[in-house]
Amino acid sequence: MQKLKLLSLSLLCFFSLAGVSFAQQPAVQVGSDWRRMSLNQCATNARTAMRRENLAMSADGGLVWGTSGNSVVMVHCIPMNGGVFIEVVAASQNSQTAEHYRNAIRSYVFDARPID
Repeated sequence: MQKLKLLSLSLLCFFSLAGVSFAQQPAVQVGSDWRRMSLNQCATNARTAMRRENLAMSADGGLVWGTSGNSVVMVHCIPMNGGVFIEVVAASQNSQTAEHYRNAIRSYVFDARPID
């Protein structure tokens, strides 16, 4: 239940901060999981993933979002139990585009190795 509340709040923030309007209902893809990493590492991974996908990126602490045309992607890093709970949400007019962004960003954020 707690994860659902966090996701709902994240989605609300996501659409209000992104500033992208959709003429029709967008396709939304969501992925989340917990990883043993710091909040800083999670946010760094998210910013790097957004740049790799050529998204116009903005960030505020553990909340990172990017836009491209009719697509918006958000990564929310939430400190929890000695690591971070990571939410990746992608919305687009095209479901394949939303799925691509969700998968590409999620893979990098979840599994990138820390740079020493």
